[in-house]
Amino acid sequence: MRHRGIGILITALATSPLAASGGEESIHLIEKHKKCGDLSSSSSIEGCFLQVYEESDRYLNKEFNELIAYLNGLDEKMHKQHFILAQKTWVKFRDLDCNFYSDGQPIRLNICLSERTIQRLKELEDFNTPYAMGCNGCPW
Repeated sequence: MRHRGIGILITALATSPLAASGGEESIHLIEKHKKCGDLSSSSSIEGCFLQVYEESDRYLNKEFNELIAYLNGLDEKMHKQHFILAQKTWVKFRDLDCNFYSDGQPIRLNICLSERTIQRLKELEDFNTPYAMGCNGCPW
């Protein structure tokens, strides 16, 4: 069972709170992520996780820009500055954490990057819901 770790990671992602609810994009990407582990060769698995990561990163940027557009409309510019700093810090953390986790193995790096990015995408999708925009006590 050469890819046992992949199955464990996919199972953990599928049963995490991330899979419970959220935006359409993150749910779609979780399903794609799960299917990557069903592929037969290491190179196809690695490529699949890379594709999921790249797609989740594109959607993450879309959600980021939507939230920035909302924050631009607020009087308090500090919210926007805090969010931008938080996002930059999160990207650094994700990259360092995944580099540590992968230990130089590209397949593990792609798994980690895709998982972490989908998780963050889910958070931004939740921030961008109509009921959350402008609410008191929201994280932004």
